[in-house]
Amino acid sequence: MKPYPKLTNAEVQQLDSGKCPDCGSPSFFIGPRGGMNTNVRCANDKCKSEFNLILGMDGAFGKERISEKSPAAMAILDQVFKPID
Repeated sequence: MKPYPKLTNAEVQQLDSGKCPDCGSPSFFIGPRGGMNTNVRCANDKCKSEFNLILGMDGAFGKERISEKSPAAMAILDQVFKPID
């Protein structure tokens, strides 16, 4: 299995502000936990992107993507980001 892409600084900042970096949703479902790490899934039914993070810790340390960006999340981004004319 290939590793998922490393989170960008902008994606880390979105997670730090409590938002999904793929769709902007402020809601997550909490999944399995181990040690200090917690798996979370975006609560937006059209996104469902998953991340592993240390709750309450800002910055890139301990944050990683654990799923592909869903096609639905990419469609949301396509609606948000429009070409510059």
